[in-house]
Amino acid sequence: MRGHPFFSAHVTDWEALAAGAISPPWEPTVTGSLDTSLFDKEFTSMPIHSPVDPSKLPLGSVDNTTFAGFSFSEQPKLGGGL
Repeated sequence: MRGHPFFSAHVTDWEALAAGAISPPWEPTVTGSLDTSLFDKEFTSMPIHSPVDPSKLPLGSVDNTTFAGFSFSEQPKLGGGL
């Protein structure tokens, strides 16, 4: 990384950087850990698709037809191998 052309124009004290002794040239102003004001709206306005926790749904409301007719039977391992 240090050999990247970007750093050829900048003098960087790598030891001070690693020690946290160098202040950043700009610190963003944020209101908290969930502040997304500095992200492009293209990304922050996208719908959020999160998995549904079936234990939080009312009983009987989970669609169990997805795997209808599917069964699984583990086959014994041959020869006691891995």
